[in-house]
Amino acid sequence: MAYPRSLLLLLVLLLAVPACPTSRPGGGGGGGGGDDDDSAPVDDDDATDDDDATDDDDATDDDDATDDDDATDDDDATDDDDATDDDDATDDDDATDDDAAAPSPGFVDTTYCLDWSTVTIVSPGGLTNFLAGLGVTLFDYAVLLTPTSVDVAAQEITMIAGAAQNGTCFQDMTAPTQDLTSVSPGTYVDPNFVVGPKDIVLSVGAFSPSVYDFTIDADFTSNELQMVNGVITGEIDVSNYFGACFVLTCFTCTGPGVGDCVSFQGTGAVFDQTALTPLQVVP
Repeated sequence: MAYPRSLLLLLVLLLAVPACPTSRPGGGGGGGGGDDDDSAPVDDDDATDDDDATDDDDATDDDDATDDDDATDDDDATDDDDATDDDDATDDDDATDDDAAAPSPGFVDTTYCLDWSTVTIVSPGGLTNFLAGLGVTLFDYAVLLTPTSVDVAAQEITMIAGAAQNGTCFQDMTAPTQDLTSVSPGTYVDPNFVVGPKDIVLSVGAFSPSVYDFTIDADFTSNELQMVNGVITGEIDVSNYFGACFVLTCFTCTGPGVGDCVSFQGTGAVFDQTALTPLQVVP
């Protein structure tokens, strides 16, 4: 069948005009093609790109189950602010790390009294006989100790000593107290402590000599009611006691003194807690 000439001309014109694209590559136009921005399968906010299941804020990226703010990263169960990192049970601000408040031992500011009957005097031999000649029974004059502070983290302890009244564990307020850690803190590694060496003046009745490098090494019992296994050492200056070196083995003092000294060592000492209050400081 023959078509009108005008209809054929219109058909030729239509075929000569190129088709309009439905989208522009890389553009953000509003067309609904499968490769445009904000489209479903391959671009922003879709299943495989930003904010989707495998990228930002999704199950395997930022703010998701395996990255920031998730179960294995910041602010989660195994990272910052969680159970095993900062601010948790094993790190900063917790019970076992920085800023953890270590409990103060119960023996601080309590008073302990030396039981001389527990002490084995290793040296000098003949000391009790020498003191008896001065009218002094050593066992009647207890040494009193008060731990005044403890820094568990720094492993340091401070301690003062005082003399007891004859035959008691009550402080003799006429005898000056001695700061055993004024030169440097003692060491404390639970349960052991060591204080000294420190130069002190011993007050035992009529026997009040200088003692150089006085040191006490002992252990606190678990209930803190005693100090045990005590070792007491020092150099006792006997220069002012006529005839001392006829009875005792003397040597020239190695401390500040230039006179005659005897080396003292007592082992097995036990100090019993006798008061829940500290010694009064007596100048």
